Amino acid sequence: MSLADFNRRFTLTSNAVFAEAYLNVTESVNVSLGLRADQFDGDCQRLGAETAEAPCEELESVSNVSPKASIHYNIIDSIQLRANYSEGFALASSFAKFASGAQDLEVNEIKQYEAGLFFLPSANLEFDVSLYDIQSSNEVNEVTQGEFINFGETTRKGFEASVRWKLSEQFEVKGVFGQSDSEVDSNLNPDLLGTSMECQNKLQR
Repeated sequence: MSLADFNRRFTLTSNAVFAEAYLNVTESVNVSLGLRADQFDGDCQRLGAETAEAPCEELESVSNVSPKASIHYNIIDSIQLRANYSEGFALASSFAKFASGAQDLEVNEIKQYEAGLFFLPSANLEFDVSLYDIQSSNEVNEVTQGEFINFGETTRKGFEASVRWKLSEQFEVKGVFGQSDSEVDSNLNPDLLGTSMECQNKLQR
């Protein structure tokens, strides 16, 4: 048989701690505040001969702290407004994580804003609508083979709506509609600026 393209083992260790506080400001207003800390270590080992030239180095420790906050306001018992803000992150792709030229990279930072409305006109019928805006920055780009930098921004905006109708204890009907738009704001390739991207899922709810 021909020589394998890849013959290696990747190891990624993740440790995380999360804390969240719920505050009842008034009978109608609830606030939650959260904080998550993540830490990653990893390694790449070649198990034998291979044709791949992709980097295979030890991953230096990566740490990140992500906050979140939300507020819920009950206008009346059947109508609730909400607003959420959260931060997240993404590591570089598998090969970039284990490249010596990527050890000084920052994480890909992600910020999400969301506003929504929940309506319960009856015990058997409910509606939910939300708008969201996700901003990605410090994206990882490869400038030359094995050399990476943080450069790039993308904005994702979307709308989601759902309806749930409970016909009986055993049956219910649910419909969901969603629409999103992703646009490149900053990239090493200037031809991509302002262009739309394929639909991507939300990162956090």
